[in-house]
Amino acid sequence: MLVITHRINTIIDCDQILVLDAGQVPEHDTPEELLSKEESAFVKMVQSTGPANAQYLHSWVFGCEAGKLGREETKRLDGIKRN
Repeated sequence: MLVITHRINTIIDCDQILVLDAGQVPEHDTPEELLSKEESAFVKMVQSTGPANAQYLHSWVFGCEAGKLGREETKRLDGIKRN
């Protein structure tokens, strides 16, 4: 399935993410790998969504660590936010 969106929250749990910039592909990898690269364009996009949402997206990808919510809990909360 191919998902095209401007909302990072929509694609954060996809298997692979392809970042486009002016018709070029600067990055293509899993959300985990992209978020692990501090200088990546994807990290900058995630950070631009604001500190609270960036933390939410990190917790979604990496699960429960350092007091963050786990994947199941964030799925439940995400469902609540969308309703």
